[in-house]
Amino acid sequence: MAKKKNSPWDDVQAVPRSDIPIGRRGMWRAKLLRYGLIALIPFNLVACVVVINDFVDDTFSASQANEQQAGSLTASPGQGEAKLAVDAWITSQAENGGLAGAELIGWSGSQEIPGLTNESVVAYGHDFDVNTDNLGVVQVQQVVFEDKATGAISASSDPPSISVATPGGDVEAPEQTWTGFATASADDGADSAITGWARAWTSGDSESVRVAMRDPDTGHAYSTLSGVEAVEVNVVDVATREVPEDASEKEREEAASWGVARVEVTVLWSDTATSSSGDAPAASDGGGEAPAVIGEDDTADGSAADTEGTTFTVDVRLADMATGTPTVTAWGAAGTGPDLTDYENAYSAPTN
Repeated sequence: MAKKKNSPWDDVQAVPRSDIPIGRRGMWRAKLLRYGLIALIPFNLVACVVVINDFVDDTFSASQANEQQAGSLTASPGQGEAKLAVDAWITSQAENGGLAGAELIGWSGSQEIPGLTNESVVAYGHDFDVNTDNLGVVQVQQVVFEDKATGAISASSDPPSISVATPGGDVEAPEQTWTGFATASADDGADSAITGWARAWTSGDSESVRVAMRDPDTGHAYSTLSGVEAVEVNVVDVATREVPEDASEKEREEAASWGVARVEVTVLWSDTATSSSGDAPAASDGGGEAPAVIGEDDTADGSAADTEGTTFTVDVRLADMATGTPTVTAWGAAGTGPDLTDYENAYSAPTN
């Protein structure tokens, strides 16, 4: 009798059978997996679109930046050659008795000159501002030529052209000191507040400035001027914001509650504070006494009023205008008055 051959399934305790249906749990798992993958398809598409858009935007931005950079580099060909030619021209003026005191201020622009451009070369005119003793500031234009084939550039051998401002053509400043602000009625309270602030500011004492400005924050400090012997204050204009005719009472009260002032401050430096070169001392945070106020009654007898000092212009912000006792709460360069905010010049005082 032949020996039965061993089957690979002899040791298997269970094998797949076609007569047993797949369990419901397995079917639901397969369905959930399939539905989940289908549901993720829109999100994947959106993500792909976002990535592609970002890539396109970055590529376009980089390309645009490169074009702008290239434009800035090639916008003014021949600027160096033109400047050398103008320098040589200025030197010749001094040597040959030309424009007295001619001095180059700087380059102010360039443009292509179609009338001098042909099939071989492109002509550019470079403009330079030159200060002179007898004509004031004049604009000098130097022509340069660029070879289209090689890119070589050379300055024209012809003398540069000159544009002279019309005599007496000074541009007058607007009648209003600040646009949108109307001069306020005369107020001695404003003058007193501004003079008090100026004395504190030029005293070298930061705390005096804080007190004069009624700054409630004792942690604030202010930069001041030190080494001032006397100060003169000239209030040029005091104004409040204009309001339309149909403005409400609340709007009118708010506009009248604060104002701005244009102030000319003249300081006379003490002998110990002024350097040997005559330069004014730097700003300080240290203590000091308030300088004397130069009044109209001071005479030219060797007193401070007869000494020429340093005059500069500032704008100050005035709070509490409607109360009759306004206060300076900030200061800045001329023209900045409407944009000043209360105590914006303060900084945190160092702690000991």
